[in-house]
Amino acid sequence: MKNLTLISIALLLVASQLNAQWTFGIITEQQYNNNPFQSPLPIETLVSSYDFTISNTLDNLELSYYGSLINFEKIPDRNFYWHQLAISKSFEDKEFGIIAEQRIGKNIYTYFDFKTITAFYTQNFDFEYFNFTFNPIFNYSGYDEISILNNIKLTLNYKFVKGFETGTTIFLGGGFNYKKYLDPVQSGYYSYYDQNNILQKEFYTDKNINSLSNVHSYFRIAQSITETTGFAFQFTNRSILNAIANTDKELNIIYGDESEIFDDPTNTEGNLYAAELTKIFFEDFQLKLGYYFNKKFYPTQGNYDEQGNYFTDKLRSDKQTIFGISLSKNFSFDFLGDSALNVSLNFQNIKNTSTSYWFNYKNTTFSVNLGLQF
Repeated sequence: MKNLTLISIALLLVASQLNAQWTFGIITEQQYNNNPFQSPLPIETLVSSYDFTISNTLDNLELSYYGSLINFEKIPDRNFYWHQLAISKSFEDKEFGIIAEQRIGKNIYTYFDFKTITAFYTQNFDFEYFNFTFNPIFNYSGYDEISILNNIKLTLNYKFVKGFETGTTIFLGGGFNYKKYLDPVQSGYYSYYDQNNILQKEFYTDKNINSLSNVHSYFRIAQSITETTGFAFQFTNRSILNAIANTDKELNIIYGDESEIFDDPTNTEGNLYAAELTKIFFEDFQLKLGYYFNKKFYPTQGNYDEQGNYFTDKLRSDKQTIFGISLSKNFSFDFLGDSALNVSLNFQNIKNTSTSYWFNYKNTTFSVNLGLQF
């Protein structure tokens, strides 16, 4: 995995020698973010991302590489690079493939770096009255400096889709997740900079539960109001199947970064309510409004107070609201063949209210996204 970039380049060079179709993409997003690490002690900054994609297709076999450089203007030590190599084979009604990912951070923030390998299979069934999709996924995740979080995960997803002549489409879906931690006990030294910018070291001992089983299910209904307007509503429920012992609630949770290690849906219960309105106007301008309300309960987590003390007599629970607006348009350039430019303006506001102090935060972002594919 350390040589993922070299492997990616080598495979793409091999693919380039074949009679295959190349696709390239360049994407940049310039974002104002008043709390990028979703902390009760916010630091506002401009966040820039520079992404590129390369893919090559031959006889329904696709090889692709995706790279993303994230730059925080006021906190350059937090800058990181994330990349992904994927290979997949598609047929008329099925697809399977392997995806490898890696995060590469700087300085003490290599603490957050991880590697993952994912194998997936998707099978579609078209019946007379509905469509059914079955999607098993196997995943290994390894963290360079947080071995307590190393895990394997098996996911079995399913989805039913039924369309009606009234313009209504109904989705019923869900899945089962089994997550096994490979090294549930860890101790060592954690480095950080204090308020005087002096490097400090703290000894810690963390423990985690051995495994978790989780099920989720959702109902979604999408309705065409006019030829250019659509509305959708979704309800999602998550439940943990296995009992959690009181001794498992001593896990010290790390907070405030972009990775799922800080808010893994496998470790939560609760409900999500989502409402989305999409409108197309003025020659393919698309306007999308979304409102999401999320109630989450954490059976493996206690609560932090403002001083950083951790208590397990009461478990963490959160209420989260998200409101988003996106305006986008695609532009085609005939003189450049199949090239297309996507431009989007985005606004998002998040408010998270938690019984645990370090998870109370507000987050507002404004961004401009430009993507060119050729």
